[in-house]
Amino acid sequence: MNTGPTTSYGAATAHQSLGSGSNDIDVFTNLTGLASNTTYNYRLVTQSYIMETSSTVITYGSNQTFTTYGQPIVATNSFGTTYGTNRTFTTGAPAPDGSNTWTEKISHWTGGSVPASRQSHSAVWDGTKYIMFGGFDGNATGMNNLWWYYPVTNTWIQKYTAVTPTARFGHTMVWDGTRVIMFGGIENGFFKNDLWWYNPTNNTWTEQNPTGGPPTARYNHSMVWDGANVIMFGGWSGSNRNDLWWYNPTDNTWTQKIANGDPSSPTARYFASMVWDSNRVILFGGYDATNKMNDLWWYDPTGNTWTQKIANGDINSPSQRYDGHSMAWDGTEAIMFGGKASDGNPLNDLWWYDPTGNTWAEKITQNGTGLPTLLRSAHSMVWDGTKGIMFGGYYNSTTYYNDLWWYEPISNTWTQKKTNGDAGSPAKRASFPMVWNGTEAIMFGGGETGTRSNELWWYTPSNNTWTQKKTEGDAGSPSQRFWSSMVWDGNKAILFGGDTAAGFKNDWWWYYPITNTWIDKTTTAISPSARVWGSMVWNGTKVILFGGKLADGTPKNDLWWYDPADNTWTEKIPNDAIGSPVGRWSPYMTVWDGAKVIMFGGNNAGTWYNDLWWYDPTGNTWTEKITNGAVSSPSTRESFSMIWDGARAIMFGGWNGSNFTNELWWYQP
Repeated sequence: MNTGPTTSYGAATAHQSLGSGSNDIDVFTNLTGLASNTTYNYRLVTQSYIMETSSTVITYGSNQTFTTYGQPIVATNSFGTTYGTNRTFTTGAPAPDGSNTWTEKISHWTGGSVPASRQSHSAVWDGTKYIMFGGFDGNATGMNNLWWYYPVTNTWIQKYTAVTPTARFGHTMVWDGTRVIMFGGIENGFFKNDLWWYNPTNNTWTEQNPTGGPPTARYNHSMVWDGANVIMFGGWSGSNRNDLWWYNPTDNTWTQKIANGDPSSPTARYFASMVWDSNRVILFGGYDATNKMNDLWWYDPTGNTWTQKIANGDINSPSQRYDGHSMAWDGTEAIMFGGKASDGNPLNDLWWYDPTGNTWAEKITQNGTGLPTLLRSAHSMVWDGTKGIMFGGYYNSTTYYNDLWWYEPISNTWTQKKTNGDAGSPAKRASFPMVWNGTEAIMFGGGETGTRSNELWWYTPSNNTWTQKKTEGDAGSPSQRFWSSMVWDGNKAILFGGDTAAGFKNDWWWYYPITNTWIDKTTTAISPSARVWGSMVWNGTKVILFGGKLADGTPKNDLWWYDPADNTWTEKIPNDAIGSPVGRWSPYMTVWDGAKVIMFGGNNAGTWYNDLWWYDPTGNTWTEKITNGAVSSPSTRESFSMIWDGARAIMFGGWNGSNFTNELWWYQP
């Protein structure tokens, strides 16, 4: 492919041999050195050999353009027999303005603005967001504020309207496809049976006057929309209720379907929550004036029948709760928020219920961040072209992880893909290296306290699966170890050093995924001293190794180049050289941005750093860009993970000798 700022073009990308045949073939290429906010011309150029005539034919695709916006470009191109057809380039949003700056994207223990703790509120799902109104915060009048929640970005936004229903709690709401329908509640001790519509398109409330019934004034009842009718169950009207009503907004009428006291229905209760999943009503929890519940029921409107699916007291469900937790349906799961715990305290945790598997999953912990159990260090993270993939690590000497998460910078969100303890994943571990080879993450070694491993696993994000490629104790693999370093050079993984049962090592190995083989490349020639926690990057032609820790605890700040072409190490900057960062260790404190090494933080024998340096291999020089102690930088730390996404460094987690963190930061050079 030829690219350039004009149709005169510039240098061509690397040639790709695509073999023979007549089928369409996808062409992929990585473009580096492009300027931000610039339009480039490009075209595909193909060279074909025709055996019948023993001739070579060069075909030029039509001229196309793409515009860069400071983000990595992901290109997918396809071409026909003669001319290229449609080509698409996907670019991210403009990179944030600024130079040599850190930006905190996810704070420690916070998840952004959230509604105040409350109970007895109500919420619905409108197809894109969760809409919540009112509730009880300890004031008998109640609340009448309105919030929207977006699960894609895991964020809350408060909304304001010109006309608003009176403050209340214990009311219920449903979504009928175009509007919110809200009924009942309590205000200053008086039960209500008024009915309102809310239109999110123009952000307006309108009071309605239905015929039929109406149901007895009540609060803390439950309602859903089934596509044609509102279905309402239970509540409190001076006593527990388990009657069931339908409301039809087309003719604005109420109809009773199941009388109060029916024995085949859920026990009479209030404070339950319900959703409609396109086939049935799902009811969760509630209170019968004696017992708090976390049972779950399905209601079939065709047969007008109830079925219990999860019994009260189930330990894998949200805790037993009452007093106005809310639940909404997003198309695949029920989203449940808040309520009142059995001890009387209000809750603001958030859960998802999957009716296909009849299972619950906690997504936001009480007063939490949406990052369950993410406090950790000594984990590893790789960049796969669109997202960060993070695995494992530990919280202390007894809490290790084997969960796996994806971080997407476009939405600034984490998504858990494998839960901690997953039986199909590698065993829980920390202090291992992991690299990305273009299609899989390759993970080697690591271990828990006092144990070492030499297993090798591949993780494939396209189907979210782990595959073990080398078993524990494999004789043809590097010895069992942790704290080693590894990079991917475009063809193979290169591993160096680590802590083994025989002590610290300075051996180096190559791993070829195509043949699933390790080759010991260690020689007696000059090489870095045996160490752990050295930080390595691949710059396109060589490995650059900086720092690490010796067996006697000495921190290093020497810098080495390794050339796999001739299997040689060259010391480029000796230990303790003037102008270098102080000696330190941390396995992922460096990244390569296409032109230079960026180094952050680390541990110098009990002194932790948050300075930031650039290393220029052309001039073989270090330059300090942010001094140690800078308050606008992440706090001092080690054993964090850091990746380069094509536009910025993304740094997550770590430990500073006293505290673990789950912060996530972006560095814009």
